[in-house]
This record gives sequence, structure tokens and C-alpha cells, in this order.
Amino acid sequence: MVGEVVSGPLKDLNLVKKDIPPVLAALEGQPYKPPADATCTGLAKEVVALDEVLGPDLDAATDTGPSASRSAAKALTQASHSLVPYRSWIRKLSGAEKRAERLAAALLTGTARRAFLKGLGAAQGCEPPAAPLPGPVQRAPDESPERASGAGADQAPHRDLAGTP
Repeated sequence: MVGEVVSGPLKDLNLVKKDIPPVLAALEGQPYKPPADATCTGLAKEVVALDEVLGPDLDAATDTGPSASRSAAKALTQASHSLVPYRSWIRKLSGAEKRAERLAAALLTGTARRAFLKGLGAAQGCEPPAAPLPGPVQRAPDESPERASGAGADQAPHRDLAGTP
């Protein structure tokens, strides 16, 4: 948590770089490509590899509310962003913005791939992790009940996937 806050300004200057994990880079922007091994075991193996990179899926989420440490980390991160004057221009000129966009696209592709694989697994009658866990899907910690139900979707604020305002 503290490391992320401290490294924020260094990431803005493109001095600290986070590479796209190999499992996501291998997808090459094609989340719906048929899997090489479409058996339940093969699907489970690929889903587990994606879980290691992406974290738990919505069907496995156990944390349903904001925590004090997560709120504090967010506040510290926002404060560290204010240390870099003209942050948005520096991010563009240093290449950090492009890097963040590529990482966000890879994460989105990985998330779509995991959902696709779990759908294939469910259609084949596979057990988790090759298919979703039974039961209701947990709401993301920062998602309001109105947003989860689709109410007010046309008024939803824009969120930058790279985590920058």
C-alpha cells in the first residue's frame, strides 16, 4: 500500500514501469479466441492463471465494503499525485499515459477472457474454477446498489481504468 503511494510520482515520470503480465500479453487483445484446451481441466488452468494476475473474480469476491486502509491509501495516492505539477502533461510527455492505457486494455482483455472461459465451462457443466461459483455475484466494493441494478446507468460518471483522474 505505502509502496504504491510512494511510487505514484515516479510512475508519472515513467521512471517506475509496470509491465503487462505475460499471461495477459499472450492474449494479444483477443479475449474470445477458442482455448487450446477446452476441457474442464484446461479451462480451470487458464482461469487460475488469470486469477493470479487479475485477483478474484466477482463470483469469488469476499470483501463487500470499503475498508479504512483502502480509503487511507486512496487519500494518500491522491495527495501524492498533487506533488507533480502539470501531472497530466508530464504523463503524456514521459510516455506514462500510453503505458497506463496499454496496461488497462490488457487488464480489460484478461477480465473478458476469464468471463468467456467461465461461460464455456458453465456450458460444459464444469466445476469452479472453470465455471462461476454458485450463488449471487458480489458487488464491487465501490459500486452502489443503484449502479449494480442498472438504475441511473445513463448518469454514471466516467471512470478512467488506469486509475488516473
